[in-house]
Amino acid sequence: MNRVLLFVAAMLSVNVGYGICVTNMINPISDIEWDCMFPMTIGGLVSIGGEEELAPSGQSGSFCNCFEDGSNSVGIPFGFWEPKAFIDVVQDAWCFPAMGFELEGMEGAYMNDGSRASADRSYTFAQSHYTLFPALAILDMYYDIPCLKYGDSEGEMDIALVTELLPTWNNDVLAATVYPETVLYANPAAQLACIADAIPSNGFSPINELYWCMGAWGTTYPMTGTISGSDQMEAQAAIAGRSIFQMGRMGLLKEYDKNGCYQRYVSIWTKNRYKLQLMRPTKSSQCINFGRSALIWATGLNTLDNHSYFMFRKVDCCGY
Repeated sequence: MNRVLLFVAAMLSVNVGYGICVTNMINPISDIEWDCMFPMTIGGLVSIGGEEELAPSGQSGSFCNCFEDGSNSVGIPFGFWEPKAFIDVVQDAWCFPAMGFELEGMEGAYMNDGSRASADRSYTFAQSHYTLFPALAILDMYYDIPCLKYGDSEGEMDIALVTELLPTWNNDVLAATVYPETVLYANPAAQLACIADAIPSNGFSPINELYWCMGAWGTTYPMTGTISGSDQMEAQAAIAGRSIFQMGRMGLLKEYDKNGCYQRYVSIWTKNRYKLQLMRPTKSSQCINFGRSALIWATGLNTLDNHSYFMFRKVDCCGY
């Protein structure tokens, strides 16, 4: 409730900006590519829709059982992709394009940095905003799915991450100090290992064990808004991916367990349990896994402006 009140207060203090920040409040009906919920599996046997399965269900049988409240319950396993959150990757600070507003007058030593790129386009920097948006709950659609449950506040929209407020997002050295494991992963040897992740990521099989790799997009470390590389579409998608990874390192990322019985907070993501749909400035009709080359999915899409992505996460649940 406190977060909702803070959000309302922020909305009331909004000033309209006429820079490069183009805002348009998200319309879940038209902006979300609902086909990305598929494929859906029921009972481990029936598969509905979808051409590929990015994260196969942990339940291969026709029945599942969960121990809860002192009793063992038997049910039917369900697997599908839940539209869970959207991520704004913005060229100017304090722009919330999918929320429909821009904040002005926010001053601070590290809080006003917008996007930038080197003269030779060898790196890109952008801010990111991660907003929980459980579309099925907001639209009252989840009642048709027996095992999908939301807590008291889990079914509400919530701005969970604003990188302008993170000093580490703008400073590679500070990020390496706060997250000392950066030394292990943001080095040539660890990045060389990411070659092994690049090829399967162009299909539907990113290697979960190489959790610091994002295929053709680069790496999750250092956890800042700076991405090396000249491809703007991959850079923007990589920053969205880093935002999800950042949520995990902050203890705010939830995943369904493969047995379908519960959710748990994770500090390290399981890469193949997430996929992204480009929502703004040009809606994409497909979802992509982390690390897929822009040559495959970004042809003809707008590489400039602010980008908004919708995140789908894999749900494995036991309906009883």
